[in-house]
Amino acid sequence: MGLSVAIAGGIILSVLMLVMMSITGLAGNIFSIGSVTTQVSDIENSIDDTDISLETLFASTTPRVNFTLNNDDKEKLWNFDEFNVLIEYESASGDELEELSYGGDCQGTVPSVGEWCIEGIAGDFLDAGILNEGESAEVWTQVSQNLASGNARVTVSTDNGEVAMLPAPKRSWFDANPVPPATCEFSVYGRTFVDTDTGVSYVCDPSRDKWLSIETMAYWGDETETCSSGNDIFNDDDCSVDFGQNVGSGLGVPDSGLYIPYNMTIISYALSMVDDDCDTFDFNIQLGGTESNLVDEPYINITNIAFGLTGEMDVNDNLDIDVNGTQFIIWGIDNNCGQTLDDFVITFYSKWHHDDP
Repeated sequence: MGLSVAIAGGIILSVLMLVMMSITGLAGNIFSIGSVTTQVSDIENSIDDTDISLETLFASTTPRVNFTLNNDDKEKLWNFDEFNVLIEYESASGDELEELSYGGDCQGTVPSVGEWCIEGIAGDFLDAGILNEGESAEVWTQVSQNLASGNARVTVSTDNGEVAMLPAPKRSWFDANPVPPATCEFSVYGRTFVDTDTGVSYVCDPSRDKWLSIETMAYWGDETETCSSGNDIFNDDDCSVDFGQNVGSGLGVPDSGLYIPYNMTIISYALSMVDDDCDTFDFNIQLGGTESNLVDEPYINITNIAFGLTGEMDVNDNLDIDVNGTQFIIWGIDNNCGQTLDDFVITFYSKWHHDDP
């Protein structure tokens, strides 16, 4: 009897110890969860209390780009090593984007290439070296190349993710007010506007530095007859494409084309044909036009969509070719091969091009 009581007592004691150990672990977990929740709340408050702005951007044709960084809210800014500073600019070799590292206080000296520094903080009476609410820091930078012009854009991101940009991006213009710049360059990449005369929407295309329509047009045509060696679209209609149901086919020079209402830029093309090897010499893909919206003949050579081809070309993009004028157009092959070419399909894609927004 006594032994049974002792065993039972031992079991109960063991259970109680396990329960106490579990409660201790649970309390620790509850404490950890509470700590994490407090940290998250502190971070959220820090973000809510952070607001910055940039002004007085100065850039010329040197590699130095200077600006002013303003603290517009309660959060103190001091962890500059963790800031991200990006400079976009135009150099002689093209558009550049550089990320700079923090170089400390300038102390009157231009920072090293690839660095930014703080020359001084206006009104820095409290917390020296810390950018408090209402204070402004004069920032100096040095990029790797000379600027081709005074066009530059600065982006600053704080250590908690607050971002400011100068010039501030504007996505669109409406009714051309204010009038968008005629030159499409990196400072306005991605911006759009609507030409109120035509209703066409244009975007500043960063891959071509041109104002191009948002919509893309596809032009397709085929030729099932034989384009003889030495002929081209201006003396043999069998060298130019037909627009379905043999529209555009005939005898001799073409007398029918496709009307385009605005200037356009060809952005890609594709060619396929049965005879996909050129034995000798080469051939071109020609584009002709009437340079008139009143008649669809005669045609003159505008440009080559592609030249020096020796065989089938599946695709070739970024052919930045301006086709000026409101006119009728045709396209096809300038056959310089030592053989005939037949059964070919030529497709090209274009966007409307705006020269003067």
